[in-house]
Amino acid sequence: MPIRLRTRAAPLVASPLGSKRGALSLLVYALAGMLGAPVYAAGAGGASHVLGATGGYIVGFMAAAWVAGRLAESGWDRRWRVILAMVAADAVIFIIGMAWLVPFVGLVNVAMAGLIPFIPGEVLKIAAASGLLPLAWKAVGRKAR
Repeated sequence: MPIRLRTRAAPLVASPLGSKRGALSLLVYALAGMLGAPVYAAGAGGASHVLGATGGYIVGFMAAAWVAGRLAESGWDRRWRVILAMVAADAVIFIIGMAWLVPFVGLVNVAMAGLIPFIPGEVLKIAAASGLLPLAWKAVGRKAR
């Protein structure tokens, strides 16, 4: 699985948009990709990406967007709690993604194939996204609290 910034895009987009609009925006992303738009890793598109081994992560983005948006609506999108909200959204992505991945790599291999190699990058991406959130608020016309 390629390492990309998409795991950060879901909560970063959803936090300022809120749970419903954030999840809807990731649903549009998934549908666009399924219809062939080159929005997946390496400019790929097509339903096979959602039906294949990495499809659970794409589905997980929608759920993570809802979680991040909901936490933001509850005030978890500022100060140190934003990091916890990003970790929670990440957990949703990886839980759904790894569950989907099991039939492709087996239960014994799923953590090594779908989680462990990504942890260092996720830590860096969470730190960066937490810092970028005020810019996302500005983009949707919301003031940082």
